[in-house]
Amino acid sequence: MITVTKLVVRTYDLDHLDIFWEIPETTEELEAYDFFVLRSIDGAGGPFDIIAGPFYNTFNFRDPGVHQLHKWRSYYYKIRVTHRATQTTQEFGPAWLRAEPDRLGLEFQRRENLLLQEFNGRLAFLFPALTFGQRCGHCWDTGRRATALDGLRTRTARAASTLPLWEASPPR
Repeated sequence: MITVTKLVVRTYDLDHLDIFWEIPETTEELEAYDFFVLRSIDGAGGPFDIIAGPFYNTFNFRDPGVHQLHKWRSYYYKIRVTHRATQTTQEFGPAWLRAEPDRLGLEFQRRENLLLQEFNGRLAFLFPALTFGQRCGHCWDTGRRATALDGLRTRTARAASTLPLWEASPPR
């Protein structure tokens, strides 16, 4: 069974809608399949009515029965593919007329994402605590087999005061 890809609805005039579809490369006979165009005005869930077909080896259809002067009306389309010999049927879609994305809006989104990815916050390095190996004699109480909290605080404060803190600047 062949599949339909890139089901697109476009308009070039207020009097009709153009429906285009493609199929991937296949070794099957395209003349063995019928294509039907189905339309719904009630929504993407249907019900869908057959408005054209059967087509064979045709991959576009111009629907002249639409009224685009109504601002809020949407037409939803599906493509039904039927194998003639076995009568197996498969539907693809729905697709509807969508507005082209605003190029300025897409550029604003791209730049904002770049700004957030590259220059957001400070770059910091996080080193995990040592959980194995030699223990510090000031920080570890061997009798209790636990950390000596007051020794840990003074040792940490002394180490923090002697070690320099480095910040990585963001790339320019």
